[in-house]
Amino acid sequence: MASTTTNNAIEVATNTIPNSTANAARLEKVLPHRPEKHELVDRNILKDSNVAPALQAREAELKRAQIGDVIERNIQQRKRTIDGYTYIPPLPKPDESPIDADESRHKLEKSLKQRPEKDELVEKNILKNSNAAPALQAAQAELQRSQLEDKLEHALQQRPEPAELVRGHILQEDEAPPV
Repeated sequence: MASTTTNNAIEVATNTIPNSTANAARLEKVLPHRPEKHELVDRNILKDSNVAPALQAREAELKRAQIGDVIERNIQQRKRTIDGYTYIPPLPKPDESPIDADESRHKLEKSLKQRPEKDELVEKNILKNSNAAPALQAAQAELQRSQLEDKLEHALQQRPEPAELVRGHILQEDEAPPV
């Protein structure tokens, strides 16, 4: 979906649109394919928050700070002082009862059955949809980004000048940016 949106954006940027009716027609064609907000939230593109987008980063910072405060408080509660030295004792060891192989196998099988499928992880943007080896995926992503930047740069160089847009009655003279 994102690649078609990007292609449409580049197409709009590169084509000289003769009038506003062509703009309206193009928008009517593209907008029905735009994903809904809930779809973007499901795919982890948007955050599911009732906070204004401008404040979402600050909200995430505050949540991290709260978690840090809880951790710090727990550490402070564990601190002990002996002979003037402060130390933090290790956490108590879990129950070290003998491990039942059948029970462990059952727990592992149950966990594996609940594991999400690769397609679901790709849809939620947790995994990248790539056939490249994991060691090459970062380089592949960088190459794709570079190619997209080059396409965008080329499209920006090919777009019409403001004077051409005024002559084509796309912009009013007072809307044209100064050259």
